[in-house]
Order: sequence, then structure tokens, then C-alpha cells
Amino acid sequence: MNLTAYIDGSCEGNPGESGCGAVFRDERGSIVAAKSWYLGHGTNNTAEYHGLIRCVDHAGKLGARRLVVYSDSQLLVNQIRGLYRVKMQHLAELHETVVRLIREYGFRFEIQYVPREKNQEADKLARRAIRTKSDIEGLNPDPPGRSG
Repeated sequence: MNLTAYIDGSCEGNPGESGCGAVFRDERGSIVAAKSWYLGHGTNNTAEYHGLIRCVDHAGKLGARRLVVYSDSQLLVNQIRGLYRVKMQHLAELHETVVRLIREYGFRFEIQYVPREKNQEADKLARRAIRTKSDIEGLNPDPPGRSG
């Protein structure tokens, strides 16, 4: 299975309450999963990394052979691609976790930057995790009556 995922991390205040979200699509573009994770107190950058970690882990559990991830965090994308050094120790540990998971699951992996306006579904999921202070799983990133 080839998957595409849009991920986002969000933080109310920086640092503050944080969450992350991911929308997974199959080869036809159909949503196969939409997930939110509440992270508690943290920074926006750690929320972005946790979004990627959870995305990679979920794709691996789904049996993905290939995963293409889109994120609106230039820092995250460029650190994972090796274009930026990871200077902060807490981010370096999260970076190592991402690399380890990709290696363990053994799928082909690619990450690309996408402008914020093209990442609204994942943003809504991350914000929903903060608002509800809970993890949520489903197929609809924006259920009726629940605005982001």
C-alpha cells in the first residue's frame, strides 16, 4: 500500500497546550484514516515532530510500502531531509526516533513542504486534539458541527 499523509502540529501559546494530526490517503486519494493526538504541554516544533512520529508509526502499522508526507513546517521538513542541522537536543532525540521508525518499518519515505493553506485538514485535527484534550480517530477530519 502506498500512502500519502498530511501532518500538522499545533500549540496554543508557545509553549502551551499542544496536539498533532494526520490525514492518510491511499493511491486513489481516498481518506483511509484521520487521527488527532493530544500531547499536553509543549512547543510547536515538538508538536510537529510528534505528528511525524505518529504518522510514520501509523503508516507502518497499516503496512505501507511507501509513505509520502506533506507538512507546513519548513523546519521539520528541512531537518528530516538533512538540509538543516538539528541543533536543539530535545528535537535531535525526536529526529532520531523518526529515522529509527522509518528504518524499522522499511518503507520508502519522502517528506515535502506544503503551504499552510494546503494543510488545513491536518491543522483542524491538531487543533481538535487540543480543544478536546483527547486522541481521536476516524475517517472525517472535519465532522459536521465541529469547526476547527
